[in-house]
Amino acid sequence: MRNEIANLYRHYNAKLNATAFAILQKSTIPAPADVAADVVSEVYTKLIKNAPELAGASLYTYATRAVVNTTYNRLDAAGAKYRALAPVEDHDESTWGAADIVPRSFPDPERVYLWRERARLLNEALEKKVSDADRAVFEAVKFDGMTQQQAADLFNLSQATAYRRLTTAANAVSRYLAERDGE
Repeated sequence: MRNEIANLYRHYNAKLNATAFAILQKSTIPAPADVAADVVSEVYTKLIKNAPELAGASLYTYATRAVVNTTYNRLDAAGAKYRALAPVEDHDESTWGAADIVPRSFPDPERVYLWRERARLLNEALEKKVSDADRAVFEAVKFDGMTQQQAADLFNLSQATAYRRLTTAANAVSRYLAERDGE
Protein backbone atom coordinates (compact mmCIF):
# COMPACT_ATOMS: atom_id res chain seq x y z
CA MET A 1 0.00 0.00 0.00
CA ARG A 2 2.89 2.37 0.72
CA ASN A 3 4.14 1.84 -2.85
CA GLU A 4 0.72 2.86 -4.18
CA ILE A 5 0.79 5.99 -2.02
CA ALA A 6 4.31 6.74 -3.27
CA ASN A 7 3.10 6.38 -6.88
CA LEU A 8 0.18 8.66 -6.08
CA TYR A 9 2.63 11.24 -4.74
CA ARG A 10 4.91 10.90 -7.75
CA HIS A 11 2.17 11.20 -10.39
CA TYR A 12 -0.64 13.23 -8.83
CA ASN A 13 0.86 15.48 -6.15
CA ALA A 14 0.75 18.55 -8.41
CA LYS A 15 -2.93 17.94 -9.26
CA LEU A 16 -3.83 17.56 -5.59
CA ASN A 17 -1.98 20.78 -4.76
CA ALA A 18 -3.72 22.57 -7.62
CA THR A 19 -7.11 21.34 -6.39
CA ALA A 20 -6.51 22.71 -2.89
CA PHE A 21 -5.05 25.94 -4.24
CA ALA A 22 -8.01 26.51 -6.57
CA ILE A 23 -10.38 26.38 -3.60
CA LEU A 24 -8.18 28.48 -1.34
CA GLN A 25 -7.55 31.09 -4.02
CA LYS A 26 -11.27 31.96 -3.99
CA SER A 27 -11.17 32.67 -0.25
CA THR A 28 -9.80 35.42 1.94
CA ILE A 29 -7.25 33.15 3.61
CA PRO A 30 -3.67 34.50 3.47
CA ALA A 31 -0.90 32.53 1.69
CA PRO A 32 -3.13 30.02 -0.12
CA ALA A 33 -0.16 28.18 -1.67
CA ASP A 34 1.31 27.38 1.75
CA VAL A 35 -2.03 26.27 3.13
CA ALA A 36 -2.59 24.10 0.04
CA ALA A 37 0.73 22.33 0.62
CA ASP A 38 -0.21 21.78 4.29
CA VAL A 39 -3.60 20.35 3.30
CA VAL A 40 -2.04 17.90 0.83
CA SER A 41 0.54 16.81 3.43
CA GLU A 42 -2.27 16.23 5.91
CA VAL A 43 -4.12 14.10 3.35
CA TYR A 44 -1.03 11.96 2.72
CA THR A 45 -0.73 11.44 6.48
CA LYS A 46 -4.37 10.32 6.59
CA LEU A 47 -3.76 8.00 3.65
CA ILE A 48 -0.84 6.30 5.40
CA LYS A 49 -2.77 5.97 8.67
CA ASN A 50 -5.88 4.56 6.95
CA ALA A 51 -4.04 2.41 4.40
CA PRO A 52 -5.50 -0.96 5.54
CA GLU A 53 -9.07 0.37 5.24
CA LEU A 54 -8.46 1.63 1.71
CA ALA A 55 -7.35 -1.65 0.14
CA GLY A 56 -8.87 -1.97 -3.32
CA ALA A 57 -10.12 1.64 -3.44
CA SER A 58 -9.02 4.23 -5.96
CA LEU A 59 -6.42 6.21 -4.06
CA TYR A 60 -6.52 9.16 -6.43
CA THR A 61 -10.29 9.52 -6.05
CA TYR A 62 -10.05 9.18 -2.29
CA ALA A 63 -7.15 11.63 -2.08
CA THR A 64 -8.90 14.21 -4.29
CA ARG A 65 -12.09 14.04 -2.22
CA ALA A 66 -10.03 14.21 0.98
CA VAL A 67 -8.16 17.28 -0.31
CA VAL A 68 -11.42 19.05 -1.14
CA ASN A 69 -13.02 18.21 2.22
CA THR A 70 -9.91 19.06 4.23
CA THR A 71 -9.52 22.36 2.39
CA TYR A 72 -13.10 23.39 3.14
CA ASN A 73 -12.66 22.27 6.76
CA ARG A 74 -9.56 24.46 7.02
CA LEU A 75 -11.42 27.43 5.62
CA ASP A 76 -14.31 26.93 8.01
CA ALA A 77 -11.95 26.55 10.97
CA ALA A 78 -10.11 29.73 9.99
CA GLY A 79 -13.37 31.59 9.53
CA ALA A 80 -12.29 32.62 6.05
CA LYS A 81 -14.85 34.07 3.67
CA TYR A 82 -15.48 32.60 0.25
CA ARG A 83 -15.73 35.00 -2.64
CA ALA A 84 -16.95 34.68 -6.19
CA LEU A 85 -14.43 34.42 -8.99
CA ALA A 86 -15.80 37.37 -10.91
CA PRO A 87 -17.98 40.27 -9.84
CA VAL A 88 -21.55 40.15 -11.04
CA GLU A 89 -22.20 42.91 -13.50
CA ASP A 90 -25.50 44.44 -14.49
CA HIS A 91 -26.41 43.82 -18.10
CA ASP A 92 -29.43 44.12 -20.33
CA GLU A 93 -31.68 41.12 -20.22
CA SER A 94 -31.78 38.90 -23.22
CA THR A 95 -34.78 39.06 -25.51
CA TRP A 96 -34.59 35.31 -26.00
CA GLY A 97 -37.45 33.29 -24.60
CA ALA A 98 -37.47 29.70 -23.48
CA ALA A 99 -39.20 28.64 -26.71
CA ASP A 100 -36.49 30.25 -28.86
CA ILE A 101 -33.93 27.72 -27.73
CA VAL A 102 -34.15 24.23 -29.14
CA PRO A 103 -34.00 21.78 -26.24
CA ARG A 104 -31.26 19.22 -26.69
CA SER A 105 -33.49 16.34 -25.67
CA PHE A 106 -35.99 17.12 -28.48
CA PRO A 107 -33.95 17.65 -31.62
CA ASP A 108 -36.63 16.79 -34.17
CA PRO A 109 -38.58 19.66 -35.80
CA GLU A 110 -42.00 18.38 -34.72
CA ARG A 111 -41.04 18.52 -31.06
CA VAL A 112 -39.56 21.98 -31.48
CA TYR A 113 -42.78 23.17 -33.11
CA LEU A 114 -44.87 21.71 -30.27
CA TRP A 115 -42.60 23.33 -27.70
CA ARG A 116 -42.93 26.75 -29.33
CA GLU A 117 -46.67 26.36 -29.80
CA ARG A 118 -47.11 25.48 -26.12
CA ALA A 119 -45.06 28.53 -25.11
CA ARG A 120 -47.11 30.73 -27.45
CA LEU A 121 -50.37 29.46 -25.95
CA LEU A 122 -49.09 30.00 -22.43
CA ASN A 123 -48.07 33.58 -23.22
CA GLU A 124 -51.42 34.18 -24.92
CA ALA A 125 -53.27 32.91 -21.84
CA LEU A 126 -51.16 35.05 -19.54
CA GLU A 127 -51.76 38.18 -21.63
CA LYS A 128 -55.52 37.71 -22.01
CA LYS A 129 -56.64 36.24 -18.69
CA VAL A 130 -54.12 37.14 -15.99
CA SER A 131 -53.59 40.49 -14.28
CA ASP A 132 -50.12 42.06 -14.40
CA ALA A 133 -49.58 41.52 -10.66
CA ASP A 134 -50.55 37.83 -10.84
CA ARG A 135 -48.54 37.37 -14.02
CA ALA A 136 -45.38 38.82 -12.42
CA VAL A 137 -45.49 36.31 -9.56
CA PHE A 138 -46.36 33.44 -11.94
CA GLU A 139 -43.43 34.25 -14.24
CA ALA A 140 -41.01 34.66 -11.33
CA VAL A 141 -41.91 31.22 -9.95
CA LYS A 142 -42.59 29.22 -13.12
CA PHE A 143 -40.16 30.80 -15.60
CA ASP A 144 -37.36 32.18 -13.43
CA GLY A 145 -37.25 29.25 -11.00
CA MET A 146 -37.82 31.26 -7.83
CA THR A 147 -39.54 29.83 -4.79
CA GLN A 148 -42.80 31.39 -3.63
CA GLN A 149 -40.96 33.00 -0.73
CA GLN A 150 -38.34 34.52 -3.05
CA ALA A 151 -41.07 35.87 -5.32
CA ALA A 152 -42.90 37.30 -2.30
CA ASP A 153 -39.71 39.03 -1.17
CA LEU A 154 -39.03 40.32 -4.68
CA PHE A 155 -42.44 41.98 -4.94
CA ASN A 156 -42.70 42.96 -1.24
CA LEU A 157 -45.67 40.65 -0.64
CA SER A 158 -46.59 38.24 2.10
CA GLN A 159 -46.10 34.59 1.21
CA ALA A 160 -49.86 34.04 1.36
CA THR A 161 -50.45 36.84 -1.17
CA ALA A 162 -47.75 35.46 -3.47
CA TYR A 163 -49.33 32.00 -3.22
CA ARG A 164 -52.78 33.42 -4.00
CA ARG A 165 -51.46 35.30 -7.04
CA LEU A 166 -49.59 32.23 -8.28
CA THR A 167 -52.60 29.92 -7.95
CA THR A 168 -54.95 32.54 -9.44
CA ALA A 169 -52.69 32.85 -12.48
CA ALA A 170 -52.26 29.07 -12.81
CA ASN A 171 -56.01 28.49 -12.58
CA ALA A 172 -56.72 31.23 -15.14
CA VAL A 173 -54.22 29.73 -17.56
CA SER A 174 -55.71 26.24 -17.07
CA ARG A 175 -59.26 27.54 -17.65
CA TYR A 176 -58.21 29.47 -20.76
CA LEU A 177 -56.44 26.47 -22.27
CA ALA A 178 -59.39 24.19 -21.46
CA GLU A 179 -61.82 26.67 -23.08
CA ARG A 180 -59.56 26.96 -26.10
CA ASP A 181 -59.31 23.18 -26.50
CA GLY A 182 -63.10 22.94 -26.22
CA GLU A 183 -63.67 25.19 -29.25
